[in-house]
Amino acid sequence: MTSEPFEPRPAVTCLPDETIREIGDRFIQSAVPVLVVVNPADGMVRGIITLHDLIRAQAAVRQ
Repeated sequence: MTSEPFEPRPAVTCLPDETIREIGDRFIQSAVPVLVVVNPADGMVRGIITLHDLIRAQAAVRQ
């Protein structure tokens, strides 16, 4: 079995003030399991959002 060389790709990012709907749309458009939350002022990483986080947030809004 031969392994393909690893090719890094830019992270898919979102901003701290984006809505659950916007974040869900970003997940659908990019097909990634994690979004990187960045500070718009300085571009520093603030955290990550996983698909699991999104599902929990959507469930909490429905209750």
